[in-house]
Amino acid sequence: MSQSYVKLNIIFVLTCYNTFFYIIHSVRYIFVVCPEGNLSNILNKKK
Repeated sequence: MSQSYVKLNIIFVLTCYNTFFYIIHSVRYIFVVCPEGNLSNILNKKK
């Protein structure tokens, strides 16, 4: 019983870490890539 519980615990922790990093990556993507893309779109429209 205890071994399977530890396995589940490890899986849970790994899933939380993956979700955490995914959220950070998404936020970074929104703040870094999207503004650059919007700026280039605005510049292209002005040309």
